[in-house]
Amino acid sequence: KNLFARVMLNIQHLLLSSKRCAQSLTSMISPKTGQLGRHCDIGAYAKLSTSLQLNGFNSEANLVLDYINKHFLQEDGDYRTFSDVKSNNAMYQTYHCACNHWIIRAFVDCGRAHEIPSNAMQFVDRFWNPNLHGCTIAHAYNANATDKDTNSICMFMTAHHGFTALFLGNMERAMQCADCIVALLEQQNEEGDDGIYLRQNGNGDLIRNRESHFEFVSAAQSDQLYFMLGHPLWFLCAMYDELDKDTKYERYLSG
Repeated sequence: KNLFARVMLNIQHLLLSSKRCAQSLTSMISPKTGQLGRHCDIGAYAKLSTSLQLNGFNSEANLVLDYINKHFLQEDGDYRTFSDVKSNNAMYQTYHCACNHWIIRAFVDCGRAHEIPSNAMQFVDRFWNPNLHGCTIAHAYNANATDKDTNSICMFMTAHHGFTALFLGNMERAMQCADCIVALLEQQNEEGDDGIYLRQNGNGDLIRNRESHFEFVSAAQSDQLYFMLGHPLWFLCAMYDELDKDTKYERYLSG
């Protein structure tokens, strides 16, 4: 009982911090253009509209979304800082479509799903691995690849792809993503493992690289990228909830 009370109190503190942070950011947004201060990198904007909308700043969220679409959407449907530069943020350099998914879902959050650019959806779909039912990482899926690592997937990006599908009502694709993550989790826990590996190669084999924080979350060491695992688990819980907690989908809670 005391533990539950402490958890709820921490959640309240986090929500209050989120509200204050969003409120502070509104003072930096140009009421004419939607630009955030002098920031001109897509990394500063990827989650901004969603954060503002969730905290009740709807007009600012829509203003920022308009700015993003005007200044970052490229002809090929990708959101990039410049035509030849994704971002100075290493996270978005590695996980190419992460910011794209945040932006697409922001359209839904703001009640503007009908305004999602068709080429933006086509671009993220290029990262779909149809064999593993997961999402590739830094580069689009290549059907002609012979190197097993070319079409590697990770549960973090697969969760992003799954959330976007869920937001847009594409339950078939969302369930494929969820099943892919479950399959990845079921490959874990060989003797001596003390964490979770996040990636599969193009052949569907678990990539056991413990040296990279982007590929392994250790249970024995601190300062891990816990969100890389937390995001997929959050997606699985969201899927279970969306499916009305049907017992035949309890596999989504097995992680």
